[in-house]
Amino acid sequence: IGANACSDDLLEEIGRLVGDDARVRIVRSDVPQLTFNLNLLVDVARHEWLVRMDADDISEPSRIREICAAIRETDADVIGSWATLIDENGQVIGTFEPKTGHEDMRRAFRFRSQLCHPTVAFRKSFWTEMRGYLGGFVSEDYDLWLRAFNAGKRFANIPKPLLRYRVHSVQASRSRRGYAEVAAHWYRELLYRPSWFNLVGWSVATAKLIFRAGRV
Repeated sequence: IGANACSDDLLEEIGRLVGDDARVRIVRSDVPQLTFNLNLLVDVARHEWLVRMDADDISEPSRIREICAAIRETDADVIGSWATLIDENGQVIGTFEPKTGHEDMRRAFRFRSQLCHPTVAFRKSFWTEMRGYLGGFVSEDYDLWLRAFNAGKRFANIPKPLLRYRVHSVQASRSRRGYAEVAAHWYRELLYRPSWFNLVGWSVATAKLIFRAGRV
């Protein structure tokens, strides 16, 4: 459990919930930055496959079992799933059902992210080879997936809603900063690896920044 920039009271509450369960480790950091803390957690993890989620989301009871089955059945480096969208009060407001096969995910990624970050599981060796999460205040996952697609890594999504993903009224990923970061990630990849894939992705991301971003 990553307890980043949390209060002493919250840390004590987490400790009470964990109790003497030796399977759980609490990693505290005073750095209030998600990318740093994600890298810290992965670095101290002891196993090859890592499954993540955020504190305000809810995993379905069958999630780990479904992920384990997918790991046995696929050669993917990153495995996500569909998700049920909920609001601040836990009410269902929609679904996220991206493509499931690698090639379909890669083609569609130029227009929209095909991974709900809190649903994913990935190999620690994948994270090490990709040099972890690198950039973005609100788009660190998008940056990682983009670099991984360009590096030829394999992706898959389980076609079942295995997580309830909480959507807030002010979603950072849809802010002007979020759109600008994504456009910048694509521009970097276009300069580094000129390709039709990167050109289309950068064009779409730039158009979204210009025409859809409404908040600072």
